[in-house]
Amino acid sequence: MTEDRLVGEWRVLTVTEDLVGAGVGRLRQRLLDSSAGHRYLVLDLTAVDLIDSTGLGVLVGALKRLRAGNGQLRLAAARGEVARLLHTTGLDKVLPLYPDVAGALELKHRTGRRRSTERDDTRGHAQISLGQLEDPPVHQHP
Repeated sequence: MTEDRLVGEWRVLTVTEDLVGAGVGRLRQRLLDSSAGHRYLVLDLTAVDLIDSTGLGVLVGALKRLRAGNGQLRLAAARGEVARLLHTTGLDKVLPLYPDVAGALELKHRTGRRRSTERDDTRGHAQISLGQLEDPPVHQHP
């Protein structure tokens, strides 16, 4: 089951069960319902202790749907086995992880490209996209 609320333009879904078995189906349906009218979504995973490959697939599917509409999906408070699995699979590189919901909402008014100094995950690494890099100056020789 999930609980949800609006914070500005962001819908925050609090997942209240593990993402295995029937819990995955319920989350999938909730994500479909929530993403229909919202482009920006935060999933609060505080109460999630387990996630299986189907649950990971549901997260990736939600990310793809939101990105297709120029939206964003952020994960908050992934911990323990869930955080480990997101890291092991490399999904933490494409699904921004935040230590808590407040951190995920901190940049809520900046929904465009991040600056190189903005944090994108719980390990504190700054992300930079290729579009933010400037071409080196061209030196002409006499």
